Amino acid sequence: MVQRRQHEGRDLAERAAALGRRTVWLLVDEVLEASVVGSFSAPGIRWRRRLGAGTPAFGGLPSQVGRTALVTGATSGIGLEVAKGLAALGAHVHLVGRDPAKAAAAKAAVRAAGDPEAVVHLADLADPEAVRALADEVAAEAGVLDAMIHAAGNLLPTRTVGPGGTEATVAVHLLAPFLLTELLRPALAGAAPRPSGDRARVVLVTSGGLYTQAFDVRGLDLAPEDYRGALAYARAKRAQLVLTWALASALGPLGASAHAVHPGWVDTPGLRSGLPGFARLLGPWLRRPEEGAEGIVWVATAPEPARCSGRLWLDHRARPAHRLPWTWVPARRSSQARALLAWCAAQPGWSPGPGWSSPI
Repeated sequence: MVQRRQHEGRDLAERAAALGRRTVWLLVDEVLEASVVGSFSAPGIRWRRRLGAGTPAFGGLPSQVGRTALVTGATSGIGLEVAKGLAALGAHVHLVGRDPAKAAAAKAAVRAAGDPEAVVHLADLADPEAVRALADEVAAEAGVLDAMIHAAGNLLPTRTVGPGGTEATVAVHLLAPFLLTELLRPALAGAAPRPSGDRARVVLVTSGGLYTQAFDVRGLDLAPEDYRGALAYARAKRAQLVLTWALASALGPLGASAHAVHPGWVDTPGLRSGLPGFARLLGPWLRRPEEGAEGIVWVATAPEPARCSGRLWLDHRARPAHRLPWTWVPARRSSQARALLAWCAAQPGWSPGPGWSSPI
């Protein structure tokens, strides 16, 4: 009896300590989130990780042995670190990039990280025909996809038209994820159920820039005289979150989920070339690419995101869709999602196929 009481006492003490750690973590997290700079910067994730050690959000991730993942933008920066992180968990990884030399180096890095069979697909995601060919390759080689990570991105100082005739920022951030996900729906549908109950997961890597813009499909493809790289990027990132809502609704009947992840402010080649002034200003406050990738790998594999869909995450916690009141629009999320899918399908060359109709 005495031993039983001692055991119960230790159990209660451990629960109380865990609750205390969780409470402290949540309080610090709220302070960091309110500060914006503290939340998005390197100190944000480091404080969250330090205080959250031992909590479910920052515990070990389940093995991905036997699972297959597709990662776009996987030849550098965040995308490469995501691919390496998934490989380290045992996943078989398909990498997508444009540059053959970078792709070869990335394949070697991912193989060294844990997937000796990692494969590379070369595709320009601004070209709808290249996206279709990519979908055919992946479907033939992978058969089934357990995770699809849309990490490819660009931030261009001048308006650039891609091979398909569409402005490249819109094409890479929105149209390619829309078309690729739709074409690979059968591969996602074939994913086996996980112990957590969910099946495939689709993750879009977005940005804090979305918080500066309201959603309006009419303002996505900026005219040459109105084009500013940062503006086009921020609007595309806002629309990525709406696309996430659309995918969550469309993939729900398959048992699959869709999420968006904000990786924080990360020191990547894309940031240094696209926003050099911003990169110089923040300097040591920028996160390392592996820190930006950490939350993406977590959303793609951890049990908690399996219990929901259509969320925006930063550092292992769901975040609000809006921070500034003037970015909120009165239309329902479902209405915005349908409007975006219709807009994507109406862009020349980007319709999934004849007779395609919105899945939501």
